[in-house]
Amino acid sequence: MDDDDRPKTDGERVEDLEVLVAHQARTIDELSDVVASHGDVISDLRRKIDVLTRRTAEAESRLSDIVPVDKPPHW
Repeated sequence: MDDDDRPKTDGERVEDLEVLVAHQARTIDELSDVVASHGDVISDLRRKIDVLTRRTAEAESRLSDIVPVDKPPHW
């Protein structure tokens, strides 16, 4: 009988489970770090979008005073 064919002992099964849990815990920690990092990036992008939105609105406001918004003559 090969070593691969014999049934695992309870100790071996527990050890396999411990290894699996350790790998899963490491993966969860890595994913948590990625999610936190992405959260920071998203927050930064939202702040930048807010600034750009505000600047665009201000520019449009200034331009509307300079350039009249008239309908073209064919309307």
